[in-house]
Amino acid sequence: MYFILIGVLFGFTLPIQAKSPAPINAVIEGELESIYEDRVKDSEIHHYINTKTGRVELKGNHQNLKHAKTGDRLRVKGQQLNSKTLALGSDSSSVTTMALGYYPATVGEQKTLVILVNFQDDPSQPYTPANAYDTIFARTSSWELENSYGKVWLKGDVTGWYTLPTTTTATDEFTLGRMARDIALSNGYDYSLYDHVIFAFPHTYRFGWWGLGALGGKTVWINGNLLSSVAAHELGHNFGLSHSHATYYVRGSGISYYANNGYPDFFTHEYGDIYDTMGGPDPQGDKSLTPHFSAFQKENLGWLNYGTSPLITTVSTSGTYAIEPMETNSLGSKAVKILKSTDSNGHRTFYYLELRRAIGFDSYLGTSGNTINSLLVHTAKELSPNSSFLHDMTHDYSSLNFGLSVGKAYYDSAAGVTFKAVLVGDSGATIQVVFSTPTCSRVNPTLSISPTYPYFVNVFNRDSADCPFSEFDFAADMGLYLRGGFSFQLPMFLYPGSNGDRQVYAVATTSVPGTYNFPVTVTNLDSNLQSTISGIFYNGVPTPTPTPTATPTATATPTPTPTPTPTPTPTPLPTATPTPTPNPNLPSLTPNSTSILTGSSVTMTWANIPNPKVGDFIYLVPISNTYSDIKYTSSCLSTPGTIARGKGSCIFTIPQAGLYVFYFYSDSTATYSLGTVIVTVGSGTNPTPTPTPTATPTPTATPSPTATPTPTPTPTPTPIPTPTPTPTPTGDTQAPSIPTALIATATSARSAKLSWNTSVDTGGSGLRGYKIYRNGVFINQVTTTTYTDNALSRKTTYSYTVSSIDNAGNESTRSTAVTVRTPVH
Repeated sequence: MYFILIGVLFGFTLPIQAKSPAPINAVIEGELESIYEDRVKDSEIHHYINTKTGRVELKGNHQNLKHAKTGDRLRVKGQQLNSKTLALGSDSSSVTTMALGYYPATVGEQKTLVILVNFQDDPSQPYTPANAYDTIFARTSSWELENSYGKVWLKGDVTGWYTLPTTTTATDEFTLGRMARDIALSNGYDYSLYDHVIFAFPHTYRFGWWGLGALGGKTVWINGNLLSSVAAHELGHNFGLSHSHATYYVRGSGISYYANNGYPDFFTHEYGDIYDTMGGPDPQGDKSLTPHFSAFQKENLGWLNYGTSPLITTVSTSGTYAIEPMETNSLGSKAVKILKSTDSNGHRTFYYLELRRAIGFDSYLGTSGNTINSLLVHTAKELSPNSSFLHDMTHDYSSLNFGLSVGKAYYDSAAGVTFKAVLVGDSGATIQVVFSTPTCSRVNPTLSISPTYPYFVNVFNRDSADCPFSEFDFAADMGLYLRGGFSFQLPMFLYPGSNGDRQVYAVATTSVPGTYNFPVTVTNLDSNLQSTISGIFYNGVPTPTPTPTATPTATATPTPTPTPTPTPTPTPLPTATPTPTPNPNLPSLTPNSTSILTGSSVTMTWANIPNPKVGDFIYLVPISNTYSDIKYTSSCLSTPGTIARGKGSCIFTIPQAGLYVFYFYSDSTATYSLGTVIVTVGSGTNPTPTPTPTATPTPTATPSPTATPTPTPTPTPTPIPTPTPTPTPTGDTQAPSIPTALIATATSARSAKLSWNTSVDTGGSGLRGYKIYRNGVFINQVTTTTYTDNALSRKTTYSYTVSSIDNAGNESTRSTAVTVRTPVH
């Protein structure tokens, strides 16, 4: 190795009290060592140049290192910050490859040495050498053999336990590795004779990571329990693989990884590809799971589409193509590859479509969402190992539902290609690919709403089949005498021809009996087409029960069948029953009461948590549109954050009257469960109508042919005049003043608070309240000069305006718009 230094002399140690020298230009030559640092939720890659006099970390612009691997001899230029750090220059000349180094083989036997070490202050041995041997040379080797279609396996030795002459707080990973190699060498194990060396030791908080792997190198560090999944992941880095990422759609997030159907915004996750050991490898909270690599990663290793390996079919013309399951050891095509785009340097990005089945090491997939009944869709760029992304094709925010289901088509307008999963089965899948621009006809959605509480709004996407899926937004106008609306909901995505439900809540703000309409507007955010339907709230008046066609049990007489008076039915629902099918994977929430007095307590019992995390909690949301973030309290069964609980209970004291919704919130995924529980607080009418048994007319057993036992219809509630507490003076045609000084502040990743000055009514009818508009669409009406909007998405910019309205129905011009952007957390 050569070492050239301009302006800096390595090995010279400044006195402690001396100031660090100012950065100077420097050129260093040596051998590159790139290390992936894998933590529980994120990762970082570190680059070092090993010189004759020491190790120098390369900071700053790593773009010019993206094609270099551990062992390459490089000459780098930049700003020398101190004796151990150099900031790389930004131009391409800052990195020059002098010679290529050691590149590990990705086929054949991989001779591996496992060195077990511990510390003077922690001489524990959390597992035996026999356990370590079984983990690496039985399970991990079997996984490599299956994953590579018989091309790779592990063979080697385990040595140790050895106690290092240091403590957990007085060493770093490189010192640990050097000491471990020296001890192993003294016991007859020569490091240089192995393809891979794994340093394994008891878990120490000195390191914030669970594994390290040299990219394109031969060394692996495992902090804590020696798991096959961790070893396979880090050995993947040794083979030269980077991480397998995922994208989750979040409208307006500002993060763009592919442009599709007008959806440029995605939230990305470093380890998000839960179906690839270079992503997860933890799809169900079980770190022992080791799924197969994706098609792109296998192609990089030569395990697919190279020599005698199974094929990948590159598609450039319209047609129907067949692929085999990724797990089967056969020579047929394992994936379809479709050109997505070409950048200015001529580098191409492809779609990779693959099929997974519950076979071998992927056998757990039989319980993992929609995976085995769909196609997994990735994108990746050639010559860019860190570009693999699994794409969320369902947008239902479930971490196990990523696949493109049978019958669903995906259209990329920029690439001019549509692909569709025609058939998926145990033996393979059929994919239809069409290179053309389909004709999409957008139509207003069809709505229906359940006639009584609980109110479910059903949306039917009537767009033509050639349209992509669309996102739908919901808003309810509760007027002056109702409070409620749509509480926090995840966005709804619907393919053409499909439908979905959202629940809207309502509670009366007046004690005057009556029937009150509340219009609900649903907007297709991709076409801006919307439809409106009205629900009816019955406050203190009989709720019309859909009278079962009263077939009075009359005595059998041969008289003509009386023509029953047709029961008035609500507008026919064009789609499925509005009550959604319960999701068995969601937790159950059970209150001890659904109606309590102000200031009383409700005990919420929660159970059936499919994958409990220590950060889970219950979320209480008043329908008054302000958040009440109540996590576990002292009245919960166990201390928060200590153990993962599959069930438990919490007591909430609710000081104000109103309607409240309880959610279960999983802190690990930052998503709400869609299972909710509603509790009414206060002395007002419980909006859940007690099903008063309709007095079924007891048919008199008089066999009179003329007795047409017309079932006494539930009396249509006599329309009670809508209460008008403030008499509306006739002739008021003047709108109140425009609200001024509107301010919007993000209060969380999901909410924003608005405030404004009081308006003045000049027409004499009196000020009724204020209407709130988000992005130009009405969302609520309030009587105060503040409002909290809780139905927002992370990292999204929103625009708000407010108008005032008087008791004569005159509405002012909307205020000056203000914008607010929600944070990530």
